[in-house]
Amino acid sequence: MKKWIWGVIAFMLMHQVYAEKYALIIAVGDYPKESGWRNISSKNDVALIKGALRRYGFPKQNISTLINSQAYKQAILLALRSLQAKLQQGDVVVIHFSGHGQLIFDDNGDELDGLDEALVPYDAKVRYTAVYKGENHIRDDDWGKILTAFRNTLGNTGNLLVLMDSCHSGSLARGGSARGGQPLFAPPNWISPGNNQNRDSFMYEADGTAQDLAPFVMISGASADELNYEYRQYGSLSFAFSRALQNLENGSSYRQLFAHIQSTMNIISPKQTPILEGDADYEIFGGDYVSQERYYEVTAIKGTHKITINAGRLNGLFKGTTVTIMPAGSRKIENEKRITTGTLMETTYTSATLALKDPLPDTNESKYWVFVNTKAPGLVSTQVYIHPSIDQQKFIKGIQKFLQKEGLGELTKDSLMADIMVHRRMDTLRLSITNGLLDLAKYPFDLESMEATVTEVNQHIYGYAYGKYLKEVSLENRALALEFRLLPFEENKTQKKDDRIIAQTQMDDASGIFKVRPYTDRVRLQVENLGTEPFYFTIVEINSKGQVAPFLPNKACPLNDQERLLAPGQKQVLQNCLWRFAPPYER
Repeated sequence: MKKWIWGVIAFMLMHQVYAEKYALIIAVGDYPKESGWRNISSKNDVALIKGALRRYGFPKQNISTLINSQAYKQAILLALRSLQAKLQQGDVVVIHFSGHGQLIFDDNGDELDGLDEALVPYDAKVRYTAVYKGENHIRDDDWGKILTAFRNTLGNTGNLLVLMDSCHSGSLARGGSARGGQPLFAPPNWISPGNNQNRDSFMYEADGTAQDLAPFVMISGASADELNYEYRQYGSLSFAFSRALQNLENGSSYRQLFAHIQSTMNIISPKQTPILEGDADYEIFGGDYVSQERYYEVTAIKGTHKITINAGRLNGLFKGTTVTIMPAGSRKIENEKRITTGTLMETTYTSATLALKDPLPDTNESKYWVFVNTKAPGLVSTQVYIHPSIDQQKFIKGIQKFLQKEGLGELTKDSLMADIMVHRRMDTLRLSITNGLLDLAKYPFDLESMEATVTEVNQHIYGYAYGKYLKEVSLENRALALEFRLLPFEENKTQKKDDRIIAQTQMDDASGIFKVRPYTDRVRLQVENLGTEPFYFTIVEINSKGQVAPFLPNKACPLNDQERLLAPGQKQVLQNCLWRFAPPYER
């Protein structure tokens, strides 16, 4: 038995030692004249990225490059397949692309805006013609499948980072040297069914629902409605990435890496917005999760002592909330690194204005993150009653302190005034809604694990309080009107795209209420913008316990920003996302 145990330990150590780091750097700048693409400085990015990765332990022989005429479409796909064939579970992979990007007409109907996004290899042409119809572009659909295959191979102990130093929309009239900026690639007289402006990157496409995928991060140099400019004949993202790696501490996460990238790019290329997507809270080029406390970004610096942030009353931030300003990339409040403190003076549902105690060192808002010290009481008000059968003072004070810090309400000694009751039945601790005594949660009553139980109870109180608050929120804005409905359907097992939508009335009960059979019926979601402005939509479920859960997007339907953008009057049925229903039964 001891030999077997030592064998397992030895195998694990060997696996850690021999986990390899690989990189594929693709740079296309000198496009052939007949392609119609303007030349850019992508080749210069190769040495920059290679040097940065070598400093982080990537062996020279494990870094492959495809430069200019080497980087035609089939060569890129072959290089990706060859790289994947070398990999073992637990390995680390970086894929970097420098070149042009372009919007291209959607060829399979899976995009809300009718557009795919595409990388532009060496042999891709800028315009749709009778002899070239986009076959050498690499579409986001194909790119998503490639990255999912890499994540499957690497497993949940591996790591995949993708860097996209390109752009695909905008106008060259904005000046500077940009990567992309050419017109939409589409057949003559093609009309888009939607609005193509979005604040996402252009190649982040979730594909498949396989388990145990490797953590994955994609960093793009610009959002999809922006150009991606060069800086000193380097890609701005490549330059910022290289500099950021020089300034990070050991054990930093991708979120912290991105904070440094944002700070640099806000200076060298302020017209573009870099985008971070994926599993941001994992260690760079490693598999460990990095704990990150909640923070808010600074959206504007107004004078020496006033800033605004990207959060407000919907985040539970009300006038009087106190905050600490930390350097961007901080995991938590640390007094020795604290820049200053502040207090919320004005709030809307989605933003807040803060007065600062001391002036900020400079006006680059990307350098600062805002952490909450204590939330002021506001519209979220929850009364919690703890039954006398629970007399552990540490437990009681733990809940009281949490209510005060989060501005959620207070403890009450009158059970008739309480929203939530914490009580004990035999060896079980129960958390219940007082109206009907509906159980929110149950825990073993164990003095040894009481500290952990306090944390769980507080999380349930927080969820109930904010669920209750959100149910009561009413945003009166006629410009923003969304209608959504569930569409039951009959599955055609031979050809899914021909599934037949059933009339909703066929599933109404005698009272005219639409009902589904749990675990059996499946539905699709239809969303429609009835307002006058384009918007991004997110749908949450707030159940009778006040608990909030994501309805869309969710793990099975991980739509990015672009896929959740609706133009005025636009209606969309989400064909690739299905829902079934299970207890607890709700309307």
